[in-house]
This record gives sequence, structure tokens and C-alpha cells, in this order.
Amino acid sequence: MTTPQSMYTPCTCWPASQLLYATGTHETYADSLFESAMATITGSGLTPTSAFSRILQVLLAVYSVAVFATLAGSLGAFFLREERPGTAGATPDTADTPRDIAGTPPDTADTLRDRITGDDGGR
Repeated sequence: MTTPQSMYTPCTCWPASQLLYATGTHETYADSLFESAMATITGSGLTPTSAFSRILQVLLAVYSVAVFATLAGSLGAFFLREERPGTAGATPDTADTPRDIAGTPPDTADTLRDRITGDDGGR
């Protein structure tokens, strides 16, 4: 299934190639499409040296860094996240609290709760 995020790069590359071809910096549309695709995806330079192509090159390079660095950061965060054993599906405020310990006698649960909260209950 195609998500809207997966359409950002083609929707950036296509208008850039149209502009390159329309301004006459490339002789064929295929050349302008190739150049804009490479600049959009890798941030590589455009071969023409006109002022317009240089400005477009900088804009496409900024786009390339922003999109693909975000993608790399998201993948890295996904694979480097830490999961504590026994807390799958638990929210941080309910994990490892005395009420989650099955079969614990009430007086032991009170002692554990006091340790976590720092309250000795006047004892």
C-alpha cells in the first residue's frame, strides 16, 4: 500500500526535472529527469552551471539530506530501542508496580509500594 510519505520524492523530482527542461539547461527531458532524480535522492550535483540549476541543486540537496536522514534516524531508533523483559505492552506508569506482582501477599505489596514512593506510612 502506498503511503503519502512515499510520494514526496517523486513529487519533488518530477517538477524539478520539468523546470530544468523548460529553462533549457538540458537538451532532452530524459537527461533532466535523470539529473533531478539523482540530485533528489543522493544530493549529487547537477551538470549545468547556470544560476538556476545551482539554486535548484542546493534545494534538492537540502531535501535529500532532510528526508533520507530522517528515514535513517527512524530506522536506527526502531532497531536500537530497548525493551525490558516482562513489560511488553505495559505503559511506563504501570510497569513494575506492586499491583503487577501476582500472588504477592498484601503486607509485602505495601512494603514494596512504600519503597517505590519513599513513604514509610508513619512506621
